[in-house]
Amino acid sequence: MRRYRRRRDSGALSLIAGIVAVAAVTAGLFFGIRALIGLFSGGRPAAMETPTPAPVVPTPTPVPTPAATVALPEETREPSAFDLYQLDIRVDPENNEIACVQQVSWTNRTGEELSEAVFRMYPNALTHGEESPVANWKKVFPSGADTEGLQISRVLVNGSAVAWTLDGKLGTTLRVPFDEPLPDGGTAEITVSYQLKIPKGFYPLSYSATGIQAAWFYPVSATYSEGKWALTDVAQSGAYPWFFPAADYEAVIRVSGKYALCSTGKAVNTARQGEETVYQIAASAARDFAFCVTRHEKSAEKTTESGVRVSARAQYNDRCRDLVNDAAELIDFYEDYLGPFPFEELELVQTTLTGEPSVHAGLIMVDTALFSGKKAEMETRLAYAVARQWLGCSVGAGFADDRDLLTPLAQYMAYLYLDQTNSASADTALNWTGAKTMKDIRTAIGTSRFDPALKALCEEFSGKKCTAEDFAALCGDSEAEVRRALGR
Repeated sequence: MRRYRRRRDSGALSLIAGIVAVAAVTAGLFFGIRALIGLFSGGRPAAMETPTPAPVVPTPTPVPTPAATVALPEETREPSAFDLYQLDIRVDPENNEIACVQQVSWTNRTGEELSEAVFRMYPNALTHGEESPVANWKKVFPSGADTEGLQISRVLVNGSAVAWTLDGKLGTTLRVPFDEPLPDGGTAEITVSYQLKIPKGFYPLSYSATGIQAAWFYPVSATYSEGKWALTDVAQSGAYPWFFPAADYEAVIRVSGKYALCSTGKAVNTARQGEETVYQIAASAARDFAFCVTRHEKSAEKTTESGVRVSARAQYNDRCRDLVNDAAELIDFYEDYLGPFPFEELELVQTTLTGEPSVHAGLIMVDTALFSGKKAEMETRLAYAVARQWLGCSVGAGFADDRDLLTPLAQYMAYLYLDQTNSASADTALNWTGAKTMKDIRTAIGTSRFDPALKALCEEFSGKKCTAEDFAALCGDSEAEVRRALGR
């Protein structure tokens, strides 16, 4: 099991890239599961009876030939408190489909012995027409979401096929049984093979004239709280369907044709194999993994003072430059208040959405309409999106916490940046209720208490769930006052 060093360990990353480049010319193992690939060529086992039976699915197209990888030297490994997701993804931009073999080193952290692991599968929620939990359904999918959700061919636990099941009102809950109960602290290697037809639309999971946006496309571990799985089938927000727990990711993404890739994480190697470009990507402690396959050829990049690589792809050169320069300035500003940027890279890509950017760990999808709209709208939305890299992508793991604390904090940071840079857009940001609430709290308790509490929140709760109560406690003597202001 491999662990990449986090953030700006440039020596380790150079070593990784060199090792992977040598391995790319040899036959090897893909994330330690090559021996399992043959098991995916057959049909799925008979599913156990559930309230909503798992659908009968067709035999998938052949699984992609694994990319060559090697184990990293011992000195480049780093223990992690997070599950490791290893994804081998083939993207077919002509037919707007992806095929994936996904292995998860899943650790039982519930404090109890478990007979199963549970995953959520958001694409299945899009198969229910206007009953699907998507805000502005008709605007997002004018012709409906033409997808059948995730088509699973087989699930393995520690290399053996198991009788997986689906249930839930929207068929979004995947249950993976264990042959023997898994004790607290125990780890199981869970492998899922699936295909997904990407729907046409203006959504973070869709395709359009600009390419494919793939967010929330894979089975993600459900959260376990108060002795049970949290299995709501209702999207809690128009922006995020569920709140993914932080995890480490290693991905191989193969893209055919003349497309570029933007994604969560850092590309440690890129190579051409025939008609495909193969990207090998690593990310640590990220709330979700997302990528875009884009037709845009124009690009720009810049490195911030602290060493964060910022890059952008868009329709025109000036758009790329503006995105890169603005995002880099925002990172430099926010690091004084929020601490080091939580990822090694930030990629921005012009997409076709419905107005607002879509924010993911290390990736921001910027809607084309923002470039042609009011300048204040673009400035505030981008300032908010970059703040969300800390407050929402690195910190947090629950809808209520995000609504009550992290979104208002990100809104306030956008206002603070625009106000201190004398931007006319500051008033636009202050129209957000959350921004005004946080501004009032900071004024009431003083920067000497508010600012250290904000930085401590990002440091102490990186990769963890946090609440409004946690932030109030970090404010020390002002805890009661902050609680009242937040309605706690």
